[in-house]
Amino acid sequence: MGESCKDCSKWAEDIYWAHFQTIRFSQTLLDDFDQELAVPKKFCNNLKKKLPDVVALKGPSGLLWTVGLTTKDTAVFFKHGWQEFVKDHSLKPNDLLVFRYNGESQFDVLMFDSENMCEKEASYFVRKYGHSKHENGCLTKRKSREISSEEMHASSKNGGCSVLEKSEDDPSIALPSEEQVITPVTDEKKVQSKTKSAQPTRSRRIAAKRGRPAGSVRLLNNTKDAPNKGSSGAYFMEYVSNRRPITEEEKMKAQQLAQEASSTSLESFMIIMRPNQVYKRFYMLLPSGWVSNHMALQNQDVILRIGKSCWRTKFTYNRTRRVGGITCGWKFFAVDNNLEEFDACVFEPGIPLSNTFVLDVKIFRVVEDFTPPTGTSSATPKGTKRKLIVPMDT
Repeated sequence: MGESCKDCSKWAEDIYWAHFQTIRFSQTLLDDFDQELAVPKKFCNNLKKKLPDVVALKGPSGLLWTVGLTTKDTAVFFKHGWQEFVKDHSLKPNDLLVFRYNGESQFDVLMFDSENMCEKEASYFVRKYGHSKHENGCLTKRKSREISSEEMHASSKNGGCSVLEKSEDDPSIALPSEEQVITPVTDEKKVQSKTKSAQPTRSRRIAAKRGRPAGSVRLLNNTKDAPNKGSSGAYFMEYVSNRRPITEEEKMKAQQLAQEASSTSLESFMIIMRPNQVYKRFYMLLPSGWVSNHMALQNQDVILRIGKSCWRTKFTYNRTRRVGGITCGWKFFAVDNNLEEFDACVFEPGIPLSNTFVLDVKIFRVVEDFTPPTGTSSATPKGTKRKLIVPMDT
C-alpha cells in the first residue's frame, strides 16, 4: 500500500510539472524580504524551460512591475525592481504571497495579510501613478491636473491625436460608447487640442514589418505647408482604401484566424477594424471588461508592439462612462501597418517597457497583397480647432 501511494504521488508530480500550463508557489516574507525574494528551488528545477532574466509581476490591481532575476550559487531571486514592488504594495514581514506563473515571463501575485491571513484589500487599488501614500499605508487619489502644453507637445511627437484627454473624470471626453464600435459617432465640437508652438515639430517613428517606411511627422498649424483652408474650417488627413473588392469568405477567414489566435490566451482580445479606426478620426475603444481586469483605470501611456517595432500611444479613460480607448498615436500605428476595414487585430499584454503598459499585436489581414490607402485632406466643421498631422516624405 505504501509503495502504491508513493507511485501515485510520483505520477501526480510528473503530470503536474509536465502538463499543467500554469503553476503556483507561495512565499512568506521573512528577514530582508524588501531587498530580494527567493524563488523556490523545486519550482526552478522543474520548469520546462529556464526562467528569463526579466519577468513581469502582475499585482491584484492589474498593473505590472518589471523585475530582474539574479542567481546566487544555485538559488534564484527576484531582485532589480523588487524593492519598488514591495514599496508600492506596502508589504510587511510575514505577509504571504502566492505566485501564479503563466509559463513564459509573467507571475500573477496574490497577497495575504500576516495578521489575519485574509487578502490585503488595498492591493487591488494600488496605482503606480497618480496616487500618494499616507503613513498608514492607505492610498489617496491626487487631484486631477490639466495636461500642460509641454506634455501635449511631447504627446503629439509620439503619435497622431484624434482625441486629447482633459481629466479622467471629465464626461466631455469624446470617447465612443461600446455600441459605437460598429458605427462610432462622436461630437466633433467636444474635440479640443492644445499646442505649445505653431512651429513644425519632427519626431522619428519605427515602422512595423510590411508597414509604411519609418519617417518623421510634421505638425502643421495654418502654415504655408498646410493644405488650403476653406470656409468650412481647417483640414486634416483621412485615408481612402485602394484595396480590391473583398468577399464575405475572406472577411470570415481573417476573423476565424484571429479568434483562434486569441483563444490561446485568457488575457488577449480581438478587434475587427472599422472605418473610424483605420481611415478617419482614428481612435480604438477597448473592451470595458478587459480594461477593468487588466489595466489601471486612468489615463496612461500604452506601447503597441509588433516584433521589435513599437508605437507609443495614449490610453484615455472616462470614469463617468467607464469606457476607455487608445487615441493619440493610434493613427500612426494604423497607417504604418496599412490597416484596412475588416482586418482583425489580436492584442495581448506584454512585458512592460520602462514601466509603460505594453500590448503585443498580431494582425490578420483580409487581403495579404494590397496597395496602401491614400491620404486625403478633409475639412473639420466650422469652429472646430484641430491640430493638423500629415506624414512627411522621407
